Amino acid sequence: MMVRTVRWTWLTLVISLMMLGVGPAHAGVGDTRPGAEAGFVKLDPIKYKFVIPLKKDSLDVPFTTTESRIFYTFQPADKSPETAPLFVFLNGGPGAATTANFFANNTAPYSINLGAVGKDTAGVVKNPHSWTSMGNLLYIDPSQSGFSYNVSDEIFSDPEYGSVLKKLWTEYWNAGNFNAFIDADQLLRVILTFLAKHPELAQREVVMVGESYGGVRVSTILHMLMNSADYDTNGSSFFRDPGMASMIRTHFKTGDKAPSPEVVSKQFDRQVLVQPQLSSYQDEEQGKLYWAKDSVIDDVAKAAKTTFSRSKAKCWWFAVLTKNTCVLMVYLKDYGRDRYDWAQRLDYSDDQDAYSNKAMRDVRILTTMLGVKPQDIPMLKKSERGNAYHTMGFPVIGDDERPTQDTTTLKGVFGSLDAPDSYYVSWNEVAYAASSMNLGSVVRSRLPISPDKDPLFGDMFLENLKYVRTFLTDAKRDLVIFSDAMAPALARHTGLVKGVSTREENWYETGRMSVTWKDDTTTHIRWPLYRDAGHAVAMTMPDKLLVDVNDWIDGQDAGWSRRHLEWNPGNARLAAWKSDDVRLRLTRPAVKSGSLLLLPAKAKTFAGVLTFRHGKKAAALRRVSLQREHLVATVDGRRIRLMSVAGNGQARLTAPGARTLNNRLDVDIFEANTPVGRLVERLP
Repeated sequence: MMVRTVRWTWLTLVISLMMLGVGPAHAGVGDTRPGAEAGFVKLDPIKYKFVIPLKKDSLDVPFTTTESRIFYTFQPADKSPETAPLFVFLNGGPGAATTANFFANNTAPYSINLGAVGKDTAGVVKNPHSWTSMGNLLYIDPSQSGFSYNVSDEIFSDPEYGSVLKKLWTEYWNAGNFNAFIDADQLLRVILTFLAKHPELAQREVVMVGESYGGVRVSTILHMLMNSADYDTNGSSFFRDPGMASMIRTHFKTGDKAPSPEVVSKQFDRQVLVQPQLSSYQDEEQGKLYWAKDSVIDDVAKAAKTTFSRSKAKCWWFAVLTKNTCVLMVYLKDYGRDRYDWAQRLDYSDDQDAYSNKAMRDVRILTTMLGVKPQDIPMLKKSERGNAYHTMGFPVIGDDERPTQDTTTLKGVFGSLDAPDSYYVSWNEVAYAASSMNLGSVVRSRLPISPDKDPLFGDMFLENLKYVRTFLTDAKRDLVIFSDAMAPALARHTGLVKGVSTREENWYETGRMSVTWKDDTTTHIRWPLYRDAGHAVAMTMPDKLLVDVNDWIDGQDAGWSRRHLEWNPGNARLAAWKSDDVRLRLTRPAVKSGSLLLLPAKAKTFAGVLTFRHGKKAAALRRVSLQREHLVATVDGRRIRLMSVAGNGQARLTAPGARTLNNRLDVDIFEANTPVGRLVERLP
């Protein structure tokens, strides 16, 4: 929920200040798919309470949420869905739709990512990097984002506009519908309800996947699962929901006893966190790094042909903005750079969000993405929504303006909705503001419920880490969640850890973050590098992200070091592992007339040998091995020593004709004296 994790607009800022007192394969558009599913989980009003400690007693502050209808879409695994793991995707904000982000951008069977779609397509393309190759996928739109909406008869009991607006204000800011704990509570209920209705998946391994503020969501959900007794009627947590605790016991079949973390982690044993918000200290640590001498912001300014002045006066509202948010909201705008990917122009991420918002309203595109016809989804039609609300009544940015008789849109198929309802909201800034500043001053001031300010959320992540295997991304172009600030932020949780260190991925070692606990034991986190990716890693490096997660799931990184090679022309990528030898595995084919043709379906590895087809000829062998700290390749009977590793871990070029260019190892490969490719490796 950090300021940096969302797209701020003037409406968001005004509300906040008021509260403070200031070339792909084309999809068959409209096709459905067997096994795909989409629908809503109806959550009846939830009764919960916050318990505020007093000097001699405590004060119970009860809340009852409004009915919520939470949207989900399920995409089955390509192979053996009945035995494959279940990946549960959650995006952030809060207020950002999972369907507009993870689902839209190169993880599902189809994609509406602008980089993949291009200008000459039907607006949606088949995704070659679908995570269905690894398992079953469940995407959930959190409350008031995407297709999810609330229902309240009370709001519309008096149809006069002023009355409706006043009651909406209460719904967003005072009714207990929006805070980090009830948000996670609702999402956990959806997950458990889905599993209960799908017995074939109920006991499958669950991998939680969170991006941005989705990191807070995943941390809180896992903490609730593993410590459900604390959240029960007489638990030790200040947030208590006995209904949720009961659902957890029912799922794990533990009777009246809460399941232990060991029991829970047998099923919920992994988390993939893409540029996540985890600790309240991230904001401060990012600010320190940004304002330090020769920082990444100097690089951004240089790219924009200017300099980073480090002037606090430039942020005239500096009393509200931290050093971090000053950079993100002011300096980057001046530089014309996107804070989610500083190598891109200013509106790069917003343009993707706007397109997702538009595409998800197109019935043909939506059918292709979901694999289900929208007409067959209960509670989506106007006639089945009841007294729904989805906004504060303000116009929805990017709302469909085409006439209602246009049957390609949700509005055209189901009819126009009256404000404050909307079929789809990719980014709900009111939900973001409400999540940041609701529940009244008493609860906000007395309880640690803010992920932006309270260390509790980082503590929960670290406590989960002892039971849940963890994958974190290291995306170098993201300034919203700056990867280099993650370790120092977590290291400040001194009640739990002694220190946190990192080892960035290089040509001979995997990336790793290591947490040393108070008892001197250590937990390692997989931390792969994405040098050419921003906040949404799957937008620009979906192939490497898929390979990295798949290898991590398969245990390929345990005791191995991995590196990436690119074989050009054709831009094939080989992933290599080093142990007693180097094993190569093809991850993307190179197809070009007269060039080397590598077919992944035919590629095999054994004893350090890669077997593949060479053009239309018979199968040929290429051998790559590690011999006395030298990386040696055998190509057409010729041995080429590519590089050697010095004692300090630095690579030294040894191949004939080898050279470096822009920190890349560049070795020409010849066949019959004709150059057919180039083996390229980025150096540390």
